[in-house]
Amino acid sequence: MFRSNTKLKKASDSIFQEADVPKDRSRPLEWRRSFNGLSLPLKNIEIITQVNTHDKDWDIKGDFKDNPVKLIKPDIKTSFAIKAIVDEDQMRDTIYCAEQDGDDDDIFTLERPRGETQVILKSGEPIKESEKFPEGVFFGSCFRMNYDPGEDDIIFEMTIPEEQLNTIASNLQSDPSSTIDLYVELLSFSFEVDDSLREHYHPRDIFIYDHSDAFVSSIGLASKIGTHTIKKSEDDEEEEYQYDDIDEPKELSPEQQSYRELVQVLLHMQKPLNSIVFAIWVLVFILGVSIFF
Repeated sequence: MFRSNTKLKKASDSIFQEADVPKDRSRPLEWRRSFNGLSLPLKNIEIITQVNTHDKDWDIKGDFKDNPVKLIKPDIKTSFAIKAIVDEDQMRDTIYCAEQDGDDDDIFTLERPRGETQVILKSGEPIKESEKFPEGVFFGSCFRMNYDPGEDDIIFEMTIPEEQLNTIASNLQSDPSSTIDLYVELLSFSFEVDDSLREHYHPRDIFIYDHSDAFVSSIGLASKIGTHTIKKSEDDEEEEYQYDDIDEPKELSPEQQSYRELVQVLLHMQKPLNSIVFAIWVLVFILGVSIFF
């Protein structure tokens, strides 16, 4: 985690350096820009449909002030997006934002937004090749949203092919309990020491500056089917696994209820029976020793 008083100096668009360099160090430590892969587990997932019917032209010169209906034009289209919140309790890494410190344009502090990290997935078209982007990629960005009072969130807004968005929406509608892990490449800054020494599974602190490019790498959807096992707790020495059957009916018939009660009785008798058997073997051992000695 970054220290609250960390101050960085912007050396270039791709490098930040520590602003206060200790005298015993030959050079400042650096935070360098690169694409960092992130796993974003999602929760509170929503499918938002937007239907457009009409649009309005601008009348800057006032040509249609006597008949403003002429400004209305048809704009028939239907679109949808998937919106979700990142489950930060399950997320390994932490994202900070670089904000200008006072009046110095080159000195920045790192802040952690107080709100949520939100994800918006839309369908889009691949962009054309330019000086910045290669041809065929689907554009996305990550930025801090803190314009309105009480608002302070990190927003991932990214596009994917329409058929992929339809597949995700269809799976969510058929199984609302599905879980989604979104894997993205975020153009962000990471600490050079972490880059050199950190294992790939260790938590990592990164930060963004202004609007950062972000692209969907892959999306994983998981649905639970049938019976699942849960590893035993440390206090449970008798059972290797505890079973959780997600297909179990909420209401049991009288015969099923009687059977369940019988099984519970047998399970509770298991530990005392094990203790009795152990005591019998101890008694046999003592008798055997007394016979020979």
